[in-house]
Amino acid sequence: MKKLYILLFTILISGTSFGQEMLLNGGFESWDSPTAPTSFEKAESTAQESTEFHSGTYSAKHTGGTTDIAQTISGITPGASYTVSLWYKVDSGFGDGTDARIWSYWRTGTTTIGDNANELRGPNNAYFDNNGNVWTQYSVTVTAPATADNFYFEVRTYGTAVVYWDDFSFFAEAPSVDPTILVSGAVSGLDYEVGSGPSEEQTFTVGGSNLTNDIVLTSPTDFEISETSGSGFGAGITLTEAGGTVAVTTIYVRLKSGLTLNNYAGNVDVTSTGAAPKTVSLSGDVVNPRPSLPFTENFDYGLTAGDLITVSGGNWTNLSGTLPIGYQTTSLSMSGYAASGVGGAITIDDNGASAEDASTPFANQSSGSIYLSALVNISSFVATGDDYFMFLNTGFNYYARLYAKDDGGGNLKFGILEHSSSTVTQYSSSNYAYNTTYLIVLKYDFSTGTSSVYVLDNAAATEPVSADAESSDGTDVTNLDSMGIRQGNDTPIATIDGIRVGTSWASAVLSTKDKQIEGFSFYPNPTNLGYVNISSKNSARMDVAVFDILGKQVLNKTVRNNTLDVSGLTSGIYIMKVSQDNANITKKLVIQ
Repeated sequence: MKKLYILLFTILISGTSFGQEMLLNGGFESWDSPTAPTSFEKAESTAQESTEFHSGTYSAKHTGGTTDIAQTISGITPGASYTVSLWYKVDSGFGDGTDARIWSYWRTGTTTIGDNANELRGPNNAYFDNNGNVWTQYSVTVTAPATADNFYFEVRTYGTAVVYWDDFSFFAEAPSVDPTILVSGAVSGLDYEVGSGPSEEQTFTVGGSNLTNDIVLTSPTDFEISETSGSGFGAGITLTEAGGTVAVTTIYVRLKSGLTLNNYAGNVDVTSTGAAPKTVSLSGDVVNPRPSLPFTENFDYGLTAGDLITVSGGNWTNLSGTLPIGYQTTSLSMSGYAASGVGGAITIDDNGASAEDASTPFANQSSGSIYLSALVNISSFVATGDDYFMFLNTGFNYYARLYAKDDGGGNLKFGILEHSSSTVTQYSSSNYAYNTTYLIVLKYDFSTGTSSVYVLDNAAATEPVSADAESSDGTDVTNLDSMGIRQGNDTPIATIDGIRVGTSWASAVLSTKDKQIEGFSFYPNPTNLGYVNISSKNSARMDVAVFDILGKQVLNKTVRNNTLDVSGLTSGIYIMKVSQDNANITKKLVIQ
């Protein structure tokens, strides 16, 4: 009978009618085994539960650790309305507000579509409230985007929480006969380096049904749109209605050339007489040229502590969260390490779900290996779990994730995870001490898809024969163009300094540049005072050259009194090169 039941629903789904339940076994009344509910393609850490249920006889008992229960629903009709519903209950003894959430999305094939992200990873792209550990419903009605052909219904349970799930539903609502415009999701990442625009093209789609007039698209000021790749870009497009329909049409979009350094955003307005207007949100950045490798970050941002994003003057950007990564004016040191004892350092904390993650870019890499080195000093953990706090990335894809945890005996272990799709964090066999500065080297090998971590108490001249831990069972990446710092529920309280990124062990760990100016500092940076103070441990004169972001020299002076006059520079970002007694250093200078 179970096989007949499944076959019947499969037949129904293949010819979907509206007013129909499309999710199979949403009440968890059928189980293939005590840990496998029928028709669910993913059921991690799941068990049949007969004492806690919303209705019927069973529910799904779900244990955390970022585990999923999921089912793919096919037969989606673009533009149709569907109601997503579920019931959940957080087990008593848990309930810190980060226990569970819906994690669903529209798809074309296996490609995720970003529409309705707030509702389908919600509510409002956040965790469910535990609501006093009682059965609680979450329900929302959403419209299938123009390119959707299936829906991925998924829920997640986190940490050590135990959550009961029951009465999942994905219901096809009766279709509307009103004029309807269909648009695909938001477009982001329309970026280019200053002086090199426009951005590369990206696309979204527009269509309509039951229309009485054409569809008109109006682009925001800083963007342009076209029906043709490579040409015809402008401020507006009209899509002609025929028989009440505009077929799904691909629209090309890009960020205009000639824009100044800034973040840009706006909405394409999509209208047609009698239809509810739609918008497609666009965003892109005009950025400074990415630093070439080897890249060094010494956190030399002046003599005032604060939040990293603010004091860095644009070197670091926010990825998520609001509680800031801290900047301190004292640095970490290690003899023989090229980025030792310069400038300040950053501090991270266990600030929970709203803590800030931040990243800084470098020139895109897609072959060979990338090495990321940094000085790390961990003082303690607030939580007993483990979490990653430093990584290589492209966009929001984080690789070579550096983990740390307490071994239960008062010592540290460091670990590595290639990617979120990897199954198990690989930890070092060795123990390490709290309140001790270590040189951590992360490595990602593009040819093998292997992430490695080395934990050192000195700047080794050559790469060790074997890493302290490796991870290679996740999804491989084709390119990396930035690195990041993360604060999470279980990240350590730590100080990080002297970050270097290179394509070889020597370029990341050993100095391949000119001799550095010992004890160099300059402040304030950013400045609006018309000057900056420059000093070192050496009293000899300093020769200073300042270049704009296009590489043009705009200032060349000799400094003898520790003060550099920059009153003639306009607001913007500059590169400052300083020479003293055959030693050199290059810094970013921000004029406000």
